[in-house]
Amino acid sequence: MNVYAYVHDSNSWVDIFGLHGYIFSEELAAMAREVHNVLKQPGKSQRSFNNSTVSIAKVDVNGVSTLYAAGNGASLSPAQRKKLVELGVPEENIFSGKKFKEFIDGETGTLTKLSNHAERVIERNLPEGTIKEWGISWASKQKNEMCSNCKTHFGCN
Repeated sequence: MNVYAYVHDSNSWVDIFGLHGYIFSEELAAMAREVHNVLKQPGKSQRSFNNSTVSIAKVDVNGVSTLYAAGNGASLSPAQRKKLVELGVPEENIFSGKKFKEFIDGETGTLTKLSNHAERVIERNLPEGTIKEWGISWASKQKNEMCSNCKTHFGCN
């Protein structure tokens, strides 16, 4: 990855040899964007929308695929949780709230923030299983990709 480039190297987005273990699903990303958009409210500040991420993972548990979801900071609004259930994510598979959050260096420490990115919240709270697909709505541009820290953590670089 060239961090000094002005544009992304689109060749790095394609796994021509099929070696990458994760698939970034547009179907799951559309669901994540729909849940993310619940935060948009006319006449209100877009700050919470711009600084949030919603991630949905399709996971194989004992040969059965199911969906899991989380927001950054292990936080989703009640309206977002309701939307996830409407979209087919089982309520017990929505990781939101203090019991799903990890505290390493205090409430607002850098390591605490990194460990509570939406994808890491899902990974940490999953039962035994294999993540097969991700759908992500990241920040104001709603990108279907992980931040650079999570790419490194999950081996997506």
